[in-house]
Amino acid sequence: MNAADLVLPPLIRLLRPVSTLRGRYRVCGAANRALLLAGCSPNQRARMRHGSVIWVDMRSHTEWYALWSGQYDEEFIGLLAKLLAAFPGSFLDVGGNIGMYAVRVSRLSGCKTICFEPMPRNTTRIRQNAQLNGVEGELEVLEIALSDHEGSADLVLREDFVAGSQTGNASIAISNEADGLFERIKVPVLRFDDFLAGRAEKNIFVAKVDIEGHEDFFLRGAEKWLGQNRPVILTEINNWFYLKRGTTSAAAFSQSLPRDYSVALVSNQFGKYLLEEIPVEQLADLKGLHNCLLYPPEKSELINSVISYGASE
Repeated sequence: MNAADLVLPPLIRLLRPVSTLRGRYRVCGAANRALLLAGCSPNQRARMRHGSVIWVDMRSHTEWYALWSGQYDEEFIGLLAKLLAAFPGSFLDVGGNIGMYAVRVSRLSGCKTICFEPMPRNTTRIRQNAQLNGVEGELEVLEIALSDHEGSADLVLREDFVAGSQTGNASIAISNEADGLFERIKVPVLRFDDFLAGRAEKNIFVAKVDIEGHEDFFLRGAEKWLGQNRPVILTEINNWFYLKRGTTSAAAFSQSLPRDYSVALVSNQFGKYLLEEIPVEQLADLKGLHNCLLYPPEKSELINSVISYGASE
């Protein structure tokens, strides 16, 4: 341990109160870079505001800010826990990354979690984080990518890994234009319907799916599950990935979602959840990153009750 490692904890305590103020990201980012340059160990335990502790890599642009702020998608993790209370069963996390969702939803809800993450170093980190938070018995981690076929695929190790991080964001190969500069590894691929066919446990009614523009492939491989379980799915829309595939998110979801499913933007303002239903055709018009809830009409009333009742606690 060098001087930078000793400076880190008091500096986090100093800066964490400003992590809610304007300019916070820039200030914390400057501190993060300075400590890395000074030789600080990049792998650190982030103590989150709601009590969980998560190993993060300070070199990963998707992880480092959690160390300084103690927050990572708190409102959506809280929402998933509320949805699991309304629709009891196991939680499905597709695209587990380092376990920010899987570990913390398990901890909050007490539900079993089935987590798919094809990147080996990410799955190692998920298991470390599960053990650190005492939920290893409730969390099943599968080192597999979910898609619309069985076999193998190229997994592209994206920006986090270029920055030197051992964990971070990865995606199923898109195109030479989008993926040309990044390292690739081969990973196993499976249809979710085929996975479920060999299991007794099928009570999965709530899911988070965040797989960098591969969401529609997953949905096509989960057609039977969608039809039988009629799940509620939280997903992220990043139109950049779809455009690089030569399509749009609107086209992808309209062809893979059940026809009667609703699509709604979900956000949190002043501690209250907001749900805004939009036509699937409008997904292609979204700028930046957006979280969406996908759900069947028969669950709309209970979902709206959860949304209107719950501040993100």
